[in-house]
Amino acid sequence: LHMPKDYVGELGYDYFEGDDKPGDVRVAGTEFVPMEWVSDINFLNEPSERPIYYDNSTGKYFQWSSSEGWQDVDKTYFDQVVENKQYIDMPNQTYFIFLNPRDIFFGINISYDF
Repeated sequence: LHMPKDYVGELGYDYFEGDDKPGDVRVAGTEFVPMEWVSDINFLNEPSERPIYYDNSTGKYFQWSSSEGWQDVDKTYFDQVVENKQYIDMPNQTYFIFLNPRDIFFGINISYDF
């Protein structure tokens, strides 16, 4: 999640700043797009083409392409990813996330004290 700076600072790790809250999920039907925080993209040994990288040294978002190298993320694409919260990955757990139980049991418990 992209939490407000107050919370991220309290957690003690570097990450993205945003306005997400616990319970936020990705818009149904959208593809997961990983976002990774790195201190400096120049020190990544094996970057992947899939994620959006946040380079802390420049404060910009980049994507890696094996043919073109590091490129700025297209603004329209980035805005769509953030709006749809496509960076949140919670696969196959909607029954657990929204507390939708699969089985409900009713019974009677009888106890005899002798």
